[in-house]
Amino acid sequence: MKRIMMILLTVLLLLLTACDNRQQVGVCFRDCDDPVTRQYRQELEQTLTDAGYAVTVVDADNDQSKQDRLVAELIEDKTDILILEPVMTSALEGVVQQAQEANVPVVFVNREPDSTLLESSDKLCYVGYDTAQPGVFQGQLVDGISNKGDLNGDGILTYAVIAGPEDHLDAQLRSDGCEQTLENGECLACEHGDWSREDGQRRCAALLAKFGKDIEVVFCNSDELALGAMDAIADGGRTVGENIYLYGIGGERQALFLIRSGDLTGTVSLNIPGQVENVLSAVRKLLTGGTPEKVNYANHVGITQDNVEDYIEG
Repeated sequence: MKRIMMILLTVLLLLLTACDNRQQVGVCFRDCDDPVTRQYRQELEQTLTDAGYAVTVVDADNDQSKQDRLVAELIEDKTDILILEPVMTSALEGVVQQAQEANVPVVFVNREPDSTLLESSDKLCYVGYDTAQPGVFQGQLVDGISNKGDLNGDGILTYAVIAGPEDHLDAQLRSDGCEQTLENGECLACEHGDWSREDGQRRCAALLAKFGKDIEVVFCNSDELALGAMDAIADGGRTVGENIYLYGIGGERQALFLIRSGDLTGTVSLNIPGQVENVLSAVRKLLTGGTPEKVNYANHVGITQDNVEDYIEG
């Protein structure tokens, strides 16, 4: 009897699968352990499912060869459209060729491919954000402080940057965007590492030990790094908002509460809901024969104590 029941259940599952006429969306993320990616994944899955699509998500674990294999498997499984966060934007030719041969459109997210690649087909587009803009917004947030971050009043804003990996394009462009915005700024040092809170603490502690009170502002390429820097600043006997300023990037919920309490001066939201809505729009257009914009950026939002309540409650 048990065997008969198992056979019947298997048949039922097969029938249900066969009756699922929803269009299939395959999503391959670069690294699902990344805090921002976790938030992005949740928002994207919910939005696409609510819109009536069947969604399959896979994780490349920051491994290019694994991503190539996972993409091949998604295409083989007859996905109707692919959403891809590249591990390496310089290694996309093979993925694009596979997709074109299978007539599968591709929406790239979070890491922008070269424009030449995007222009090679009407079924390719990028949805995300202008990578340098979060750094630009950080500089603008400091400019909004009454003393413009210049704690000692000498007319020069002396600051340090805690960045992501040295070979990571996002880290480079965010840091460059911030530097170019600070007309009265002097960068004392830029420390590169990983994206973890622990590394942020370690690197900020080293910076404070080397430069002491000469550091008036610490800019971090992510909220996780800013949380680590916050720990180091507290351990060093300084107080954010009084004798040092601290900024992150991401708009993560924990960071918002720390802005409310004054332990973090500000952050720049990557506007994940706005990005995801743009992804949904691109998916709909591509699956109905339309042509979305080649590049679609979501607007950033600078968050400080002046407006943080809007985002905590939202």
